[in-house]
Amino acid sequence: MNTPALRVILVCSSILVISVSPLMADWIDEGVPVCQASRVQSMQQSVSDGSGGMILVWTDDRNSSGPYSDNQDIYAQYLDADGNPVWPADGIAICTASGIQWEPRIVTDGAGGAIIAWEDYRSGEAEIYAQRVNPAGATQWTAGGVPVRTGSGIYQDLDMIAVPGGGAYIAWDDTEDIFGQRLDGNGDRQHLATGAVICNEAGIQSQVQVLPGEGNSVIVVWWDSRPGFPSNSKIYAQRVLLELGILYWTPSSGVLICDTGYNIYDIHAISDGDNGIFAAWSDIRGGIPSNQADIYIQRVLSGGTAAWCANGVLACDAPGEQHGPCCALTATGEVIVAWSDTRNGNIDIYLQHFNSSGDTPACRRRDPCLRH
Repeated sequence: MNTPALRVILVCSSILVISVSPLMADWIDEGVPVCQASRVQSMQQSVSDGSGGMILVWTDDRNSSGPYSDNQDIYAQYLDADGNPVWPADGIAICTASGIQWEPRIVTDGAGGAIIAWEDYRSGEAEIYAQRVNPAGATQWTAGGVPVRTGSGIYQDLDMIAVPGGGAYIAWDDTEDIFGQRLDGNGDRQHLATGAVICNEAGIQSQVQVLPGEGNSVIVVWWDSRPGFPSNSKIYAQRVLLELGILYWTPSSGVLICDTGYNIYDIHAISDGDNGIFAAWSDIRGGIPSNQADIYIQRVLSGGTAAWCANGVLACDAPGEQHGPCCALTATGEVIVAWSDTRNGNIDIYLQHFNSSGDTPACRRRDPCLRH
């Protein structure tokens, strides 16, 4: 009898820790076809059904005409634990409104189905809509989706997390600020129609990520260009209470994670398993060229305190560029960060391990805030 192996697998920009089962006879060599409709299917996202299967959502170009993708839509498919499609071939339509619908996000609805949100251009402007689908493939909310944020402005780059009661919390870049909205299990907005303000400081706030917080709350992380010494490239976070959208951490403008005076990009944050977060990013501090970026990582505790060295602990400063970090939580509450790395003249992948205090097994830097 084969023994299942525990493996760490890099998929796109995320690390997934999975248990590989020996019983996979129904899976097809070279992959199971999920959608083979005409034209282009892309931007796929997935969520577990809680029973070994998954619901997959994607942007679908099948209804476009001519050489351009002028009518992209949102489709989804449910696959069981053996990789068999459960819903009709090539997926079910989640939204086929006019214009472009793309960049879908998906979370569980807690009942074997899913909640899906996406960026929507049916009005000609970037807006956000959402839909709930049950395990049978029937959409549960208004046909074409319920509005999350519509009206004058640019609403994009959303992220979403499931919340108790079958609903979801969605945060987005709101014309260069950060706003959030809670939907209940019926798709009804729980805050103002415009959403609740998370950050509207001067400058640009974007690249939002939403993570679970303590109790009935979420933690929102974003890139920030607000003016101020030493730079206009920063990372901030804030804890939001779900019931009223109240900002919990002080200052209300957000907890500073990093501000080094130089460019920061490719931010990736995960829960630390104890109501806080780990965040990693690419950083060109010290005036190094942009093609020499390094990887840094920071932990923020549940109370809103940055736990490690100011502006983060160094994960790697090898020659070349290190970029695209992604983090995974270990079973013991520690973190592994992986990244793309050009030190050898190729684009390779490296990773490093940190304990809950920001130390590593290979800790050999003179300064405890500059080590890997």
